[in-house]
Amino acid sequence: MANTFTNVNDTKIMSDGIEALKLGLTPLNIFSIDVGSNPTSVEQNAVVRVPLASAREGIAYNATYEDGNTAIVTQAVNVNTHVHCSWHVTEEQAAGSPVNLFDMAAKEAGYGLALTIQNTVLNIITDANYGNTANTDERVVTAANFDIDEISDIRQICTKTLKWREQAPGQLGNAIMDGAYIANLLKDPALRDRSASGKDALITGAVGRINQFDFYENNQVAVSTPGSGAENMVGFFCQKAAVALAVRPMSVLGSGYGFESIVTDPETGASMSYRRWQDLSTGTIWGTFTVMMGAGVGDEARMLRIISS
Repeated sequence: MANTFTNVNDTKIMSDGIEALKLGLTPLNIFSIDVGSNPTSVEQNAVVRVPLASAREGIAYNATYEDGNTAIVTQAVNVNTHVHCSWHVTEEQAAGSPVNLFDMAAKEAGYGLALTIQNTVLNIITDANYGNTANTDERVVTAANFDIDEISDIRQICTKTLKWREQAPGQLGNAIMDGAYIANLLKDPALRDRSASGKDALITGAVGRINQFDFYENNQVAVSTPGSGAENMVGFFCQKAAVALAVRPMSVLGSGYGFESIVTDPETGASMSYRRWQDLSTGTIWGTFTVMMGAGVGDEARMLRIISS
């Protein structure tokens, strides 16, 4: 059989894959993320110190400016989790289709890697790490009651009890919620009525920013994390300092692969490793996107978990 893999475009594969990774990681921009630079690869169990945007307070001037809370707050994160998303195409599949199936699958693999990273981060958002004091660390809300009024009440908890401040003009924090909660919010007349809200939620299906919170829908938060079990977590409101996340590409090995490289998104700096090889016994060609990552608990006072009961 003729070689059906001579037209593999590794440059396009890396470009499509890193774009999908960036899109899939968008919800994680609500946390403090360190992606290294240039890019920086790490070995397993390396410790990365992630800067946190912690709250500060001014003090009265007393003869010097070299006084007060001047320490740079960081969170040590153990980069100990190796995650990847692989795909393959057999010679028979490639020969039977005019479409470059290997290239086509790369984008889905990039997005799949992002989802795996998301789930790994969500695993640490539990009451053991962030507390379970009613209307302080957590809030009980059913999907049917999740509306504009409820978000207003949550905002008051964040500003009064947790003492959150604006992170940017008009932006207090972020919210990741299960789809059932977003669906009920989209039914709220206060949001659907464009004359009242000024939003196109009925057209776009996107909630956007409400009461200074930017909303993200994530249907994994309530089904695949420890907090979604006995704790019934369905989402959370947070500020960036709540979670420290480090993501790094794997070091290039330099042998044993048909192609190997590190690809970096120029906009976000996020990087991942791409490796391609062929199983000579079967003719199947394989590809994988892979990173090393770690997530750590940041400032517990910057997290409000939402539970269903």
